[in-house]
Amino acid sequence: MLAALVSELSPFATGARRSAVLDLRTVGAVRERLANAYVTDIRENGVSVYDSGFQVIDQSPSPIEVSIHSGGSTVRGIVRDANQKAVVTARVVIVPQSPRRGNTALFKTVLSGRDGTFALTAVPPGEYKLFAWFDVLTSAPLNPEFLSKYEAQGQAITILPNTNIEQQLTAIPDEAVR
Repeated sequence: MLAALVSELSPFATGARRSAVLDLRTVGAVRERLANAYVTDIRENGVSVYDSGFQVIDQSPSPIEVSIHSGGSTVRGIVRDANQKAVVTARVVIVPQSPRRGNTALFKTVLSGRDGTFALTAVPPGEYKLFAWFDVLTSAPLNPEFLSKYEAQGQAITILPNTNIEQQLTAIPDEAVR
């Protein structure tokens, strides 16, 4: 699928190694075609910088290679409270296991719907923990100190490529967050 998309994006896409120039004005259309795609690596001069990042400076940039794979997984489920009632607008967060927690691109978040259901899409393969909070700021789970307080309440989950996973979560109560 990705090879076909790259061919559509660039008349220069040939051979086993394909490259394309992506016009950012077309990102919406491309996003639909890549609904379950995820970034596997970002390399600068052949060295992975996906977890560590890279600097943008006043010199000519080094070549940056972004690897994208299709086959991201979907985690669906329902958030309930301690009394097994569905929780509306709970913040559901999937968090990578250490040592990848420094890479915020691997965190995904969504609010549960009116019936407590949620869906996290295009999740890359790997080891994660799932959390659900009644009320928490969007950025709070990105803070290692905040997250460490709730580590035991997260549900460990292994994501394999191109899978659909059902998961029930119990929301972390408001009083636990304060």
